[in-house]
Amino acid sequence: MNMLLSNINIQQIVIFLAVAEQGGFAKAALTLHMTQSAISKSIAKLESELNLMLFIRTTKKLSLTNVGDFLYKRWKVELSQMQNTYREALEIHMQEEKSINICIANTTHPDKYFWPVIELFQQKYSDVKLNIDSDYLTTLYEKLTDGIYDIIFVPDFNYYSFDDKIVSWKWVAINNIQIIVPDKNPLSQKSLLTIDDIKNESFIIIEDDDTSKNYSKFFYDFFKKTNIKPRIGKSYKNAYSAKAAYKMIQDLMLTDDYFDLGQYENLKRIPLQGYYNGIVCVWNKKIRTPYIQKLIDFFPNYDINSFKGLSHLR
Repeated sequence: MNMLLSNINIQQIVIFLAVAEQGGFAKAALTLHMTQSAISKSIAKLESELNLMLFIRTTKKLSLTNVGDFLYKRWKVELSQMQNTYREALEIHMQEEKSINICIANTTHPDKYFWPVIELFQQKYSDVKLNIDSDYLTTLYEKLTDGIYDIIFVPDFNYYSFDDKIVSWKWVAINNIQIIVPDKNPLSQKSLLTIDDIKNESFIIIEDDDTSKNYSKFFYDFFKKTNIKPRIGKSYKNAYSAKAAYKMIQDLMLTDDYFDLGQYENLKRIPLQGYYNGIVCVWNKKIRTPYIQKLIDFFPNYDINSFKGLSHLR
């Protein structure tokens, strides 16, 4: 990098151009809303830094030297180009602010919580570009904190991994905890389950990979709160393994209303009375923009502690 002009700043060049155009310090001072003394000192410093005389000073007038005239003509064009480039940069920045990178967990059913809100948002903010992706839970949070995604939507049991110094989050969808029941189990005939119904049943546990550790924490915390020691049946390393083995599932599975299990005749999803979970929206605190905030605010903000759901049913 050429450091020849490293001691000169843009303001000095702007002042020099104004003095040359106005033909004097006094008029330039009025134009730039500065004192005449400040203008004079800036020009003197510029000439000293350049080691060039830019103006011929007489008692009657101020005029450019040949080298001053040369610099004036060149710098005027170059400063104008810089201003145009800056305007273009601002336009790029504005477009980036109107672009939001979103990712939803690919184990969830977005029609239940995501698309209805997104469609309304797009109607109101049609100029905002939404880049929507779907990804594995194992990589979603890391990609958010790395800045690849602006917002992610994941099952709420993932909050065990959240660092509140880095991210913010809120519930955007809540419903009764769901119990997946094989059709051969008598409980499959019910439309609503209670804790007493499931306390002696065996459950699938998902706990082998890093993301599943969050699920297993949720699983054991849930049963700890209900004062039940869970009976563990089959263990799977992730949700995909459980889905792949759907014809062999004999145990119950603790999940949410948004888990994309698929439509299997041998499995029934039944709500659990009085207990709730759902989907959370998570965003990186460091890269928030006005439009990201608008989208976050567009989604409902649920309080899981005051949610009633199906608890009133019997």
